[in-house]
Amino acid sequence: MGWDMKQQQGAALVVVLSMLTMSLMLGLSGMQSSLVEERLAGNYKAATEAQMAAEKAVSAAFDKEDLSSDDFEVGGLDDFESVAWDGFGEGLTVDENVCEGSVGCKYVYVEAEGEYYIVSLGSVLSNGGEVLATSDPLFVKVDLDEGYAGPSAVNFPGGLSDDANVHWPNSNKSRIAGQGESGDSFYVSALSVFEGEGLYSRDDILSEVERGNNKTGLRDGTLESYSKSGKEMLVENIKKLYDEYLADDKRSGVVFHEGGMTLSGNSSVEGLHIVLGGEVNFNGNVDLGGSLIVLDVENLDDYKDGSDVGWKVGAVTEARFNGGGNKGSVWYQEEVVVDALEPYGFSLEEFFGGGDSGKVGGKPKISEWR
Repeated sequence: MGWDMKQQQGAALVVVLSMLTMSLMLGLSGMQSSLVEERLAGNYKAATEAQMAAEKAVSAAFDKEDLSSDDFEVGGLDDFESVAWDGFGEGLTVDENVCEGSVGCKYVYVEAEGEYYIVSLGSVLSNGGEVLATSDPLFVKVDLDEGYAGPSAVNFPGGLSDDANVHWPNSNKSRIAGQGESGDSFYVSALSVFEGEGLYSRDDILSEVERGNNKTGLRDGTLESYSKSGKEMLVENIKKLYDEYLADDKRSGVVFHEGGMTLSGNSSVEGLHIVLGGEVNFNGNVDLGGSLIVLDVENLDDYKDGSDVGWKVGAVTEARFNGGGNKGSVWYQEEVVVDALEPYGFSLEEFFGGGDSGKVGGKPKISEWR
């Protein structure tokens, strides 16, 4: 019996040791699980902080005072899809002075295929500056409303084709004239043009008139360009005006020229003249007092036939202001334009946008965030 007792006592020891071993293994397993969960929580916290840092960078970039297309550099969005922290924005101007402490953030202004984007990246850093976590890049599309949207003596809201037949005034007394110059408290530009691929740019026009000893009256302070929104707004208002013009001739100073406009000899006209046929040709001692708008509505016949279509607006193909003598000119006359629009229920500001104040003060808008 003594021997059995010893055996049983030995078996109990084995059982206790086994249970202790199992408890130890469970404890170690629990510790490992806790460490993994702690690490996962830390990684999630770091990733969240990095993403918030990227959003902070976007906010700072968007709130930049006087943000304009001049701030954006041409680049490709694909270059940012899998970029590392150190390689972000390579070749572009990168701002990384927004975030402080243990988080870092960077942003760039990118112009891609004619659209404007703020691209940002955030990170969490160690005390030594090592990158512990990096956010996904943020792509924020920005719509800029920076272009001229007030009235001008001559307006090309659909643009002027870069291979158009163009002739600017060439005598000392012939001019395209607005009122004052950019920067004045009151001014109206001499000419406004929409810029884009295959179109005359503002700089192209300045180069041309300077080569001709600039007898046009056009110079940097009197020449403007439309933003995309400014162009679309004006074209839509012209269409509304045309609809009413067709439905009821109000006998005002609004005159539409469907097949182009030609003035020759000693002609002198006033009013708001709107050319829908894409061509304007002034020859001789002619002048127009008021405002001239020239665009090419390519589907005008279909539209007039009652087809349910919008306007397809192309670039102007001929713009000749030959001015052989003392005139050959377009002079902006505000009272004439105001009187022409009044029977149609349009104020100057409603029709052109911006009224006599020149620039539109609209803040850029975010149209896409991803």
